[in-house]
Order: sequence, then C-alpha cells, then structure tokens
Amino acid sequence: HPEFIFNTASGVMCVDIHEHLSYLVAVGLYDGCVAVYNLKKKTDQPIYNSRASSGKHTSAVMQ
Repeated sequence: HPEFIFNTASGVMCVDIHEHLSYLVAVGLYDGCVAVYNLKKKTDQPIYNSRASSGKHTSAVMQ
C-alpha cells in the first residue's frame, strides 16, 4: 500500500527523491511542468509548481 498519493493535473513522467532530504520529491509532468512535494506537509499541494507559459515546449520528450 502506498504511503502517499498525490493527484496531478497531468500525467507523471518521472520522479526523483532528494539525496539528503528524502521528504522532498520532484515530479516531472507530461505537460512540461515540474512539481516539488514536501512529504512532511499535511497537504496534497506541491510546495513548488512550475507553470507552462506560451511559447514553451509542452509535450513529452522521449530520448
């Protein structure tokens, strides 16, 4: 069973956990945004969320 579940407006493409502060989780989203969650907070809202703006690439990049 997962300890945390976060609903996102766009699909999650990648996840990374901070090397020393393991309660900070960065999430790369399909729409090109990046969100950072603090697992110590009692909220499902990210502490940082980049915003895609016009003129930026907003599709997934496959390498």
